[in-house]
Amino acid sequence: MYTKQGDEWVQEKIFYPEEGGENSFFGDEIEVNENFIAIGAPEYRISGIPKGAVYVFPKSATSVEAEKGLNPTEFVLEQNYPNPFNPTTSIEYTVPSSEYVTLKVYDILGNEVAELVNEQKQAGTYEVYFNAGNLSSGFYIYKLQAGKFSQVRKMMLLK
Repeated sequence: MYTKQGDEWVQEKIFYPEEGGENSFFGDEIEVNENFIAIGAPEYRISGIPKGAVYVFPKSATSVEAEKGLNPTEFVLEQNYPNPFNPTTSIEYTVPSSEYVTLKVYDILGNEVAELVNEQKQAGTYEVYFNAGNLSSGFYIYKLQAGKFSQVRKMMLLK
C-alpha cells in the first residue's frame, strides 16, 4: 500500500495472501491501522498464484459513495457485502429518479444505531460503507427509504 506524501508515493505496507490451504484466497481479510482500512477483493487463482485487489479507505471516513448506474429503472437495495462482516461492510442501492433518500441501521430490537444516508439523491447507483466497530456482534437491519419505496435487509456482525 502506498500513500502520497507531498509529491512522492511512499510504500507503507505490503499485503500478502494469508498462509493457508487450497481454499484460502487473498482478499478474505480486512486490515486496519491507525490511518487506513484496507478491504481485499478476492480473485481466482491463476497458475496457482493468488491474485486480488485491495481497496483502501481513510479510517476517518464513515461512508464513501460512487454513482455507477447510467439509467437505472427501478429501486434496488442490495445485500451488504461481506455478510457476515467485521467490522466494515458495504451496502449498494439504486434510485431510478431524484428522491430524498434515507438509509438507516437498526439493532434487532428496532433501535436506530446509525444513519448512513439522509439527503436528496439523483438517479443512480450508490455504495455506502458502514463501520460497526462500536457495535456488538449480532443481527442488524438496514432500511432504505426513498419516496414511496421502502425496503429492509438483514446483516450479521461477527466480532
